[in-house]
Amino acid sequence: MKFNPTKCFTMTLASRKPTRNIYTFCGQQLKSVQSHCYLGVQISNTLNWTAQCNSVARKAQQTLGVIRRNLNKCPTHIKSIAYTTLVRPILEYASASWDPHCLKHITQLFKDLQWDTLQTRRKIKRLSIIYKMEHNLIDIPLDHYIQHNTRTSRKHDSQFLQIRYSANIFGSSFFPTTIKEWNSLPSNTVSSKSLKSFQNSLIQHFSN
Repeated sequence: MKFNPTKCFTMTLASRKPTRNIYTFCGQQLKSVQSHCYLGVQISNTLNWTAQCNSVARKAQQTLGVIRRNLNKCPTHIKSIAYTTLVRPILEYASASWDPHCLKHITQLFKDLQWDTLQTRRKIKRLSIIYKMEHNLIDIPLDHYIQHNTRTSRKHDSQFLQIRYSANIFGSSFFPTTIKEWNSLPSNTVSSKSLKSFQNSLIQHFSN
């Protein structure tokens, strides 16, 4: 296997201004970048989602503009199908791994859309991942990341210890956010026998 050094980059992750280091590969100095697309998601060296939100907002607004221009005189249900098919997948791609929590990002992404509905769908996706990890439906060991809370709770007996954090960026990331949501779920939802019934119970829970 041969690597092309011109297609390789370096990026230092840090909450503050990172120290610049020089790396070489195959005799060529690698270019340092502040953000880079990995599996369709823009990862920033400061661990914020500004680059990802800019990219997604641009693609979604372009697609939404095409729908508005070409389906302007179509019935509402046709426009809804076009939005569900073409726009929503852009906004929800890998949404369990990135989630805007700053008001400027939420406004940028969802100013023309129903944020409440999309936010609920994102919650269901995140919680479904925890459910899969809890029931060994995916090959990701849950105890490598979070621990069960052994104390008795009024909500349910499958609660997890809340992860402590000092930076808001980490506090708004997947595990700290989803643990809070998981711990607040009712017992009958957490004890669902299948993923499908769990998701249906979540829909009912969030609609109340």
